[in-house]
Amino acid sequence: MKKWKILSLLGFGLLLIFCSSDKAQLIHFPSQVNAKADKALSKEELGAKDPSQIFFSQSWNFFYLLDDSSCGYIQFSQSRILYSTNNLIVHHTYYSPEGKVFYKKEYLPVSEMKWEIAEPRLSMGRHYWTGFYPEFRVFVPLEGMETSLTLDCLTPGFRPWDGPIHYGSPKGSWYELVIPIPWARLNGTIKIDKIEKKVSGFAFQDHNIQTILFPQQCETLNSLKSFSSNRAIHFVNCLSPKDFGHKPVQWIMIIKDGQIICASDDFQIEPISWAENSSKNIKYPAQIKILSQNPELSLEGETVEAELLEIIDTSKQIPKWAKLFTNLLGAKPVFVRQKAKVNWKLNFQGQEENFSTQGIFEYSFLAEK
Repeated sequence: MKKWKILSLLGFGLLLIFCSSDKAQLIHFPSQVNAKADKALSKEELGAKDPSQIFFSQSWNFFYLLDDSSCGYIQFSQSRILYSTNNLIVHHTYYSPEGKVFYKKEYLPVSEMKWEIAEPRLSMGRHYWTGFYPEFRVFVPLEGMETSLTLDCLTPGFRPWDGPIHYGSPKGSWYELVIPIPWARLNGTIKIDKIEKKVSGFAFQDHNIQTILFPQQCETLNSLKSFSSNRAIHFVNCLSPKDFGHKPVQWIMIIKDGQIICASDDFQIEPISWAENSSKNIKYPAQIKILSQNPELSLEGETVEAELLEIIDTSKQIPKWAKLFTNLLGAKPVFVRQKAKVNWKLNFQGQEENFSTQGIFEYSFLAEK
């Protein structure tokens, strides 16, 4: 009983820290988005950080799109809340060509995490990713879903900002992003319920580290990871809540023939049409337009042929040890994941090109509990 009283008091303190005010707070960026994207990443930048502050989370996220039109998401994550709970989650979501969803996960104690910089290699129990440019390997032997992938990088890694973004003050809660694998060719095997198949396609991987809770960081989130045979275009658009003046935290990356030809925070997203899931009472963008223009290039994109993959209620994926704290936040993130074709018109160095990419488009918002 005494332990729960202490945790309740700490939870109340957490609410006080993140309570809203009428005056918008500042978001402190360490730099502009690195437009040239020409700085190589070190082994240290790919790896684990030591936890800090009341809340701490870090994750390594792999998105893939396969040649047979299936796709998926693998995540290695660590979360610590209030200095008392510190756990690992490894999970894998696979979307078959027929639209079936397969999901497996494993919770592990933090003692099962090991970071070895020499290879480098990050292990969480039996699961790991390992390697350095140009080749990485991912092995995730979840019960009923075993995955072994090799990723051959087609571009160098990328860091959008030169360090963490701080919220509220220069030393406030922070968020840091590293993109070790903007674009890679993928090969390997995925075994589901004892049926193994060889797979090939494209992959993207990012590494998020943060001490700010998602509901305090994002009111809405739009994200695209998309590929073709010789191009890749990715973006993230995070609209901050009222407490931070609805300021966007965003980046877009345009890759052509193995080179990042543009990385910028100057772009706009416009919903063209909305869809509604009546059973879950959720509306989400069914089609969007993307616009970006700078002195070197202009880009116009429009999603077409969107296919709903899944609506993810994060409250159902939160482990029991975290529910006490997430219930205090008053809102839960909901993720809507779609597979989409995107038609692009790119004018770069005086040459206009029209092409398409295939990818995963995610829309997230905060739903009241």
